[in-house]
Amino acid sequence: MAILIDDIEKVVPFKIEFVSYLNTARDIRYLKALETFTTSSNPVFIVDLGLKEYDNLAVRFSSDDISEKEIRLYMDCFDFIDEIEDDVTLGIENAGFITQNKEVFIHRHFDNDVGSPLIPGVYKIKVVSGESVYYSQILINPNNLEIDEHYQMIKEIESNVKGLARDWVRKNKSLEILKDCRDIDPTYLDYAYLILKNKDLLKYSMDIVKKNPYTSLIKNYSEIPFSKSGKLDSKSMKLNQLRHSAALYNRYVSSNEKIYSYKMDEDYANKVNQYLVKTIEDFLFILRKSLIDISDIKKFFKNEIDELNRYNRYKTLGRESRINNREQQLLNIIEFENNIIEFQNNLQHFKNTTFLKNVKQINNVRVSQQFIKTPGYNNFYRVALLVNGQLQNQIEDLYDYNWKSTEVLYEYWCMIKIVKCLKELEFTPVKGWFFDNSNEHKKVTIPAIPDGTSIVFQNDNYSLKLIFNEAIGKSPEVALRDGCPYWIRTERNKPDFRIDVYKDGVFQKTIILDAKYSSAERFWNKKHINTANKSKVVEQLKLYANNIYNIRNRRENVVEVVIALCPTYIKAYETFDNDENHSIGVATLKPGIENMIFKEKLEEFLYR
Repeated sequence: MAILIDDIEKVVPFKIEFVSYLNTARDIRYLKALETFTTSSNPVFIVDLGLKEYDNLAVRFSSDDISEKEIRLYMDCFDFIDEIEDDVTLGIENAGFITQNKEVFIHRHFDNDVGSPLIPGVYKIKVVSGESVYYSQILINPNNLEIDEHYQMIKEIESNVKGLARDWVRKNKSLEILKDCRDIDPTYLDYAYLILKNKDLLKYSMDIVKKNPYTSLIKNYSEIPFSKSGKLDSKSMKLNQLRHSAALYNRYVSSNEKIYSYKMDEDYANKVNQYLVKTIEDFLFILRKSLIDISDIKKFFKNEIDELNRYNRYKTLGRESRINNREQQLLNIIEFENNIIEFQNNLQHFKNTTFLKNVKQINNVRVSQQFIKTPGYNNFYRVALLVNGQLQNQIEDLYDYNWKSTEVLYEYWCMIKIVKCLKELEFTPVKGWFFDNSNEHKKVTIPAIPDGTSIVFQNDNYSLKLIFNEAIGKSPEVALRDGCPYWIRTERNKPDFRIDVYKDGVFQKTIILDAKYSSAERFWNKKHINTANKSKVVEQLKLYANNIYNIRNRRENVVEVVIALCPTYIKAYETFDNDENHSIGVATLKPGIENMIFKEKLEEFLYR
């Protein structure tokens, strides 16, 4: 029975159950009830029901309340749910909810019908029943990692390549997924969102500044008739002495004689306005950079949508929902892009059509107390502080996004770990991927590692070419056209990673690595490697090991070894195993451990 921790004697008027089905016939694998709730909008507990990211999972919401009032269940992930039928309703605020006595899939995972996986983390739940509101939180666990290892993997990806772990805007408008992101640095996109989040305040401030600009009084000296002369000071006296040889002091000077005098004029070219121009230019720079990032992200999503459509022959509900999910996110990206362009134009217009157009930008100008305290200017100062990270501002406050699926994260993380391993073996990256960019890439969003991405490493007379997810030509002619020294004889021709080894500029061999976000126990058993009982993964490894040949010699197999990388121990904390006779192996790569055996074996395979 569900309890309310605020009042254990009160029974909640509804039931929430998570149901996992074995098959499309809806044979139940497990059914788990959520039984802990609070009236506080910030629950101090997290309920772990043992739910996993790839479970074929539905949420069932029921109530025995016989009154006519509608009871609503809100949950993180409802806005981008796998089901594309009418089970989920969008409310006034575009918040997804279901009503009592409904059931809806939150992840569909049948054999040939797989939707977008759940993202490991804390999911918040909210139930509205009349005037009463109840809250709870559940944990979705990774399949093959601990939740802490999952976060460490994200942290390591983002610390090396900003934006690579993020799945852009998988926005949960009903409630926010709680994420501990304090160690993850923002990108230009995060800063751009922060500026847009404050755009109404900045527009209001622009109006104030236009109506009441900050001015200084300066003395402007000019020659005017003596009879109309105004104030004189020491400077004007000196100018007149030089000009008239002290004729000013002659009592008979003509009233039409011109002398130097001064008047007080308002001046906009002061430090306050100079700092405002600098702040506006900083904002415009961030918005321009974010638009470049958005262009890359749009390409990434369009390519992914094209690929999903290409393999959607059977039009399964899971596949259709994934396409719908990505198309919606692409629309969100385009909307964000349009908002950036619009506000960029607002700032540019304000700078170019007001008194600011005559104020020169000075990069080393310092902020003054007048800038901090003057109405209108002070709001620019506050937003600038946020952008510069001088106010407490965690990354989750900057932008609503989620992480990529763990399967994709693991593949990207393995790429980073391979690069790190090769560097530790004293191979220096000399070109390729983000190593070609300047230090400015630290704030640039890199949404994905494109297929065919490569990095060249150098160590004395050895050079390596690490290639990510690129198809190998299926004939010597195609491989030669692609500039590849080998070709493949099988249909499966796209391993995750290849390390091509060159000595004195001459190709020697290749090492194949394949990331498998799976338990090693599910596919690795040396007893079955050469039998009909071998797993599909081992079969794939053997195909790579036995069917890649030199384009110059069709009898020369160029594969040194094929290794599956997985996030679990092989058995009893073993981190490496291989079969020399078949040139295949398996290695444990997981956050929190350093696999020294794998590194030693990799060095051996590179040089032997």
